[in-house]
Amino acid sequence: MSTINGGRPVEVPRQNCATSGLPLVNSCNTLGVATRERKLMIRIAHMDDAEQAVQVIRKSIAELCVSDHHNDDEIVQMWLGNKTPEHFRSWLGLPNQRLLVAEQDGNICAVGGAARSGEITLNYVAPDARFQGISKMMLIALEQHLRDDGHERAILTSTETAHRFYRSVGYVDAGRPVPWGKLPGYPMVKILVGANF
Repeated sequence: MSTINGGRPVEVPRQNCATSGLPLVNSCNTLGVATRERKLMIRIAHMDDAEQAVQVIRKSIAELCVSDHHNDDEIVQMWLGNKTPEHFRSWLGLPNQRLLVAEQDGNICAVGGAARSGEITLNYVAPDARFQGISKMMLIALEQHLRDDGHERAILTSTETAHRFYRSVGYVDAGRPVPWGKLPGYPMVKILVGANF
């Protein structure tokens, strides 16, 4: 996978986006959309993104996932335990994992991940970027990578916080909740229409 401009993404102007209003992933593994005031770019994550990306993940868990952890320090610390720049860099080195970041005005505002097995592994948004459609655009980009890898379906394990969001974008429950420490996880699946084979 590569990007152009020395690893920096190329912004895709609004008029080049699909008429449906959905963002497009281009052949350089970047996705760009223009919002009313700002440009959003989703691209493959790099090693230099680790600090900012981890800050987004940690703030998202701490501030947005309260309905999961209920501000229980033991649960929060367990969840944040591997959310460090070192771990993020190690994830980037895994051949079966693809990590993406969303940038708005040069700052990372969301982090997503997908495994080559067909599983969405991460989808976190910065608290100040919530309700702007960024998580949905990240999910679209992750699903496109799964389609490109030949997957007919995407699977994930949702938190309580994100469960309704995933249902709203076509995921359905795929079994009973599974325990993750003291937290329940909700297995979900979505058929990926238009998978590339």
